[in-house]
Amino acid sequence: MIEITKKQRRTNRRGFALTFAAVMVLILSIVGFGILKLGLENRIMASRTTAEISARAAADAGLTKAVFEMNKNLVNWNFSNVVSPMGKVLPSTNANYSYTIEEIAKDAEYKITSFGQSGYAAKKVSETLVVQGAFNYAVFAQGYAIPKQPKPPKQNPPAPKPLKKGGKVEIKGYSIDDNYSSDPSEAYSGTIQLRTNNIHKRSVKLRENVVVNGDVIVGPGGKPDKVIEMRKGAEITGDAYPATERQEILSVTVPQALESTVLKDYEYKEGVPITGKVKYSSLIIPKGKVQEIKGGCEIYVVGDVKVEDGARLIVTENSSLRLYVGGEKFEVKKKSAGLINETQDPTNLLIFGLDDCRKVKIEMESGENFYGAVYAPFAKVEMKTNGDLYGAYVGWDVKLKKKKGGEQGTFYFDRSLRIGNLLATDPLATRFVVKRWQEY
Repeated sequence: MIEITKKQRRTNRRGFALTFAAVMVLILSIVGFGILKLGLENRIMASRTTAEISARAAADAGLTKAVFEMNKNLVNWNFSNVVSPMGKVLPSTNANYSYTIEEIAKDAEYKITSFGQSGYAAKKVSETLVVQGAFNYAVFAQGYAIPKQPKPPKQNPPAPKPLKKGGKVEIKGYSIDDNYSSDPSEAYSGTIQLRTNNIHKRSVKLRENVVVNGDVIVGPGGKPDKVIEMRKGAEITGDAYPATERQEILSVTVPQALESTVLKDYEYKEGVPITGKVKYSSLIIPKGKVQEIKGGCEIYVVGDVKVEDGARLIVTENSSLRLYVGGEKFEVKKKSAGLINETQDPTNLLIFGLDDCRKVKIEMESGENFYGAVYAPFAKVEMKTNGDLYGAYVGWDVKLKKKKGGEQGTFYFDRSLRIGNLLATDPLATRFVVKRWQEY
């Protein structure tokens, strides 16, 4: 037997250690290379994902910008005035966007295609837009809590009263009918709706045998059983549910042709009707007098409008009136003879309250029916009469109330005010809304 010396044993151990170290170095090198490769791939993937997200954000920004530009131009709509930019940079990124706008149906439906790019990443999205009108709801109260503002400096005329919470709907003594349309050929066919942005307790009050033949929508996150108070036989035949988001109704803009009309003072003249386009500093119909409207008439009143006790404002047969109120008040006094629409077509009597209008109150002594619609986003709108109501009401708050002692009445929402194929050139158009969205 060959005896292994101590020196040989030390040599063998040293050789094994070197071999083991070499193997470990190789293994660690492989692992290190793998980690470096994985890190590089992750960085490449992260960079690619970031670019794709930036490109998508840029494409979405293009859609938002396009809708904003279209709504900005809606007041005096002309499609040729809407510009499609190329290569607009998305702030704080290295991405850019561009979009094109295609007219699908003249003055009614449009398609926006937006392209976003960040490095080698590109995204393409599109939206189809249609026109939304002023009277999509039978009743809509948009109010909400506004943060307290510092007292404004004194001015002449004084600033309008600050808005408070609002968003209240109160209907008393009227049932809401869903079968009426002044023009069946252009009538909305869906479920009629009452809506508020409010979510607070008892913001919607339905009283004295009010039957809502439709839906009631409360503010996003609101609980219908708390927001809606029903008393004395009130009933909702449709659904009551919260909206998915708050809806703000747009301010009223006076048509340019009417805005540029020469301003003059109103002076009552016995037997002389108002016709055409007129701009008044104020409109106050004296006690006991009758002011007629003839033909297609548009009136812009910079100040207040009042129909005094015993007076009457009449839209005569085959005529129409679109009245824009720039002052703080539109008031038909409780002892007046009323605001009469002889055409019995609500679309022929439309009252628009501008931003400073805080009160629209129509209270008639007679039991005649009222045919007309009110759109006053920042005003408390109140109807008080013994007759039936035909039309629609939009305001900060809305109250529809029967006079004491009056019989049960009916409020007929005019479905033709919510036109399905409304054109952007129509004064009832308020905004473009998304009908369809697509990502490529």
